[in-house]
Amino acid sequence: MIPVKLSFLSRKLYTKVIPIIITLAVFVLTFVLPEGDLKTLLIFSALIVVFSIYRFDSGIPISFAIILLVITAFLTSQKADDLVKRLAELSYWFLIAGIACILINFYRNKTKSNKEEIA
Repeated sequence: MIPVKLSFLSRKLYTKVIPIIITLAVFVLTFVLPEGDLKTLLIFSALIVVFSIYRFDSGIPISFAIILLVITAFLTSQKADDLVKRLAELSYWFLIAGIACILINFYRNKTKSNKEEIA
């Protein structure tokens, strides 16, 4: 009998799918909930904390922001001004979250290398 491996439960797939799901959930939350700068700030702060704790790839929010900007460019030609404005704002927030995650990883790696040099 051949053992069955559940590939969808593997660690590699977990670290690739979960950050994308979290990013999409943040997008849905900020898009569906009523607009408010404080709510948006708190949701994206939670995104930064989750990505930093679990060391997910910080390129995911940045790539999501780029995708939103492409969609925004398409919708601009369709004259959907309110939607374009909201998507551009969300794209900005995703860029900020991605850059914050990059800076946190950079600082974490820098302090780690400093500790190795001292030891």
